[in-house]
Amino acid sequence: MVKILIIILAIIGIISLVVFLYNRNHKTPIMERKVESYTEYFNSIISNDNNFIIVGSNDHNLNKYEKASISKYDMNRNKLLEKVYNKGYNSTYYDVLKDGDNYVVVGSYESTKDELENSLRTAFIVKYDKDFNVLFEDDFPVVSDSYYNRVIRLDDGYIVLGYSKSITKKDKNNGSVIIKYDFNGKELFMKYLDDNTYYNDVLYLNGYLYLCGNNKITTLDLFGNLTNTISYDNVRFNSIINVEDKIYLSGTYTDTKNKGIVVSYDMNLIKLNEVIYDKYGDTRFNKLLLDEDSIVVVGETYYYDEERISDSIIGKYTLDLKEKSVIRYNGNRNVKFKNIIKKDDKYIVIGSYDDNESVVSKFFIFSSSLKNLGA
Repeated sequence: MVKILIIILAIIGIISLVVFLYNRNHKTPIMERKVESYTEYFNSIISNDNNFIIVGSNDHNLNKYEKASISKYDMNRNKLLEKVYNKGYNSTYYDVLKDGDNYVVVGSYESTKDELENSLRTAFIVKYDKDFNVLFEDDFPVVSDSYYNRVIRLDDGYIVLGYSKSITKKDKNNGSVIIKYDFNGKELFMKYLDDNTYYNDVLYLNGYLYLCGNNKITTLDLFGNLTNTISYDNVRFNSIINVEDKIYLSGTYTDTKNKGIVVSYDMNLIKLNEVIYDKYGDTRFNKLLLDEDSIVVVGETYYYDEERISDSIIGKYTLDLKEKSVIRYNGNRNVKFKNIIKKDDKYIVIGSYDDNESVVSKFFIFSSSLKNLGA
């Protein structure tokens, strides 16, 4: 018995010595160390044959800067390839499109230390080949606080949507901007659109560009000239798609609280139908998808249980905007569904959620009947 007690005391002594020696050489005691937090955002997803391409940002680096990233995943959601944009300081990609074997991404970054210290951004566009080698890149041509949030392809180049806020007395231009690049990254034109409207999405349809944003829907010709605009007060439109000669928009309608909204218009911006979702707390619809004779939407809903909690929403409507099914997903607290695509007979949704002090992004899979197939 005495021998056993001596052995136990010896083991305790060794452990205490190890902890003492470690703590003497480290700022944070070993018993108090926490798991290091990390952040990863998925902002946009497309499918490419047997792969998924995702853009966003993460802080998986020694300096913990948020870095724009483009990644390739297989159908089992295993990461195959990643390219991080290492210029400047913090950065992120907001959108991606596939152009043949290449990818075009847009976002913003802190290009200088002055931008880092003053929380300013420079909008930029990058074109990658299939192995994520850079083919061209270009910054927004005006010194300002700017970002690009959407890119689409036309027959003769790329249309990029963004926003710019003047930071110099010399530059008096502020507001949403539209820029056209050729396929080699040469700027063809740039126009400021509106001082007060943030445009969030753009659609090409029958020779015109349809833009949606805060309280407004606007059409432009292919040179960026205004052809039509309508207002919808208290609505932030986030996404726009078309079904034949109709357009559908989703977003947030605000009166006494935030509510999810989907609205349809004809090509002359005459309203046809709308549906407002108001079953839980504050709700926002983020992205639309056309699936044959249905409109599918993803978003998020907020409520308060001592603290603010968010769950995600995925819903399905007829083309006349009659509800088929709306599912509230609460598998992870504070989860936010951002984007959706269809692959085979499944919906692939990307989103993020808070996990202690980290932000985790992942795939969520749903059947065509909106059954949750796992994350």
